[in-house]
Amino acid sequence: MKSAKHKSNMQAVKGTSDIKKFFSSSSDDANLRNSAAIAECALVFHTVNHSHSYLSFDCTGKLLSQLFAGSKIAQRYSCGRTKATQIAKQVLAPETRMRNMRDLENNHPFSLATDASNKDSLKSGDIANCLISHLEAAELTLTNVTAFCADMPP
Repeated sequence: MKSAKHKSNMQAVKGTSDIKKFFSSSSDDANLRNSAAIAECALVFHTVNHSHSYLSFDCTGKLLSQLFAGSKIAQRYSCGRTKATQIAKQVLAPETRMRNMRDLENNHPFSLATDASNKDSLKSGDIANCLISHLEAAELTLTNVTAFCADMPP
């Protein structure tokens, strides 16, 4: 069969995705989803740890899928700046806060640092009250504060 219609149909098939791509076994798909989620969290952790901008996440997924074209995890990676921000706020921050609080149990000394230079509406007393209320909520006392660093001290 070498007709023009056959050749046209064969070209159409080459440019069409296989239907199997849209359906996968549930265990394989779950493992791949978990692996991609772990990769996303790891990259967000790296970004936060090194104080990088979340803006780079808008193109990271495309870059990873091109760099690691054979990787199913890289193909599944889908973490833009909005998702990265939520991973940092909803996953990493609570875990970090919990670990820090565990470290401060039993009246261990600690230091405080604040940066409120861009808060024109806040007065020094407001910052002090905010710090004290957060300390009280965490069941920590000012007597354990060994150092305080601020651009606008209360």
